[in-house]
Amino acid sequence: MSLIQDYIAGKLLSMQHPVLDERRCIDRIQNRFPCSGCRDICPSGVFRRGSADWDRCTGCLLCISSCPAGCISLPGTDLRQWLSVLKSRQQTVTIACAFSRQKADLLVSCLHAIPWEYLALLTVFHHITIFFEGCDLCNFQQDLPLFLHTLERTKVFLGEDIYAEAVTLTDQPLAADSHAISRRGFFKLAFSKTTAAAYDLLPQKADAGPAGLWRRLLAAACESDQEQTFGWMAPQFLEGCNACGICEKTCPVQAVYRVRDDDDPSVFHMAVFPAKCTECGLCQKMCPYDGITSPVLHKTALPGRPLLHTVGCRICQKCGEPILSPDAAGDVCLKCAASEDRSLSSFWS
Repeated sequence: MSLIQDYIAGKLLSMQHPVLDERRCIDRIQNRFPCSGCRDICPSGVFRRGSADWDRCTGCLLCISSCPAGCISLPGTDLRQWLSVLKSRQQTVTIACAFSRQKADLLVSCLHAIPWEYLALLTVFHHITIFFEGCDLCNFQQDLPLFLHTLERTKVFLGEDIYAEAVTLTDQPLAADSHAISRRGFFKLAFSKTTAAAYDLLPQKADAGPAGLWRRLLAAACESDQEQTFGWMAPQFLEGCNACGICEKTCPVQAVYRVRDDDDPSVFHMAVFPAKCTECGLCQKMCPYDGITSPVLHKTALPGRPLLHTVGCRICQKCGEPILSPDAAGDVCLKCAASEDRSLSSFWS
């Protein structure tokens, strides 16, 4: 090969960066409420609105946990490493930032790069010890509150008792496993199913994994034991909901659905799936009728089961959609009425 071909081949082989699913980017879905999570956190200026210049990427991975829609995934090499840690048979897994000079099972550029779903999933299989020291002297020190939020969200999910047993923060040098809780005792406390059943949930091969992988695995692990409830966050429909469907159309992860009743066409069932919801809050912002809340806590053992809200509507006889405006006369919505008026004006002109 020529020198240019050698350079291009080497560039392609060494290119390891996160994967952005632009179709799920909040800024690509709508423009009323700009999202700047990835742009604000990235120290290299990789992101523009709805797109990325990966040549600038330094591999810090901070964008992954900062995306409220969860549309940024780990690069292949990191995904394989994270899955390897998840699958390891040791009782305690150690985590540290790469700049701490600690030897750990999982080293990351910044602790905030770890999504809370991954931490919670680790507790299915392991006790976690996190080396947490020197953050105030780090280049990423401004991200410390974000990591503390990640820990708090993990605690809300697990509950304080399980969290206290499963997660240890330390500023002491990481050593061999010395945690006293027994493997059997912890699983009785958290998940009653055997580890073998949980390990079967993990993918055997991984390249650049889809966004939401940790959440899907966590939901599957939770539903393998329906005796224990965990803290999932999801919006809640209110009486103001009139089944307009805006929330369904704008949800980046298709966590919200609108389903017409089989027997009564004027009745709609609004559904939200806690296992899918990434807590971005876009549905609440986009709703013009105050018909849905921002994400609230739902303690459930079945996060894959939808939370339902039934809405009765007047139905437009032209388009079959709900008549949203109280000013609409008869059985035709304002949109169809305006269309009829335009047709008549065109006919007589």
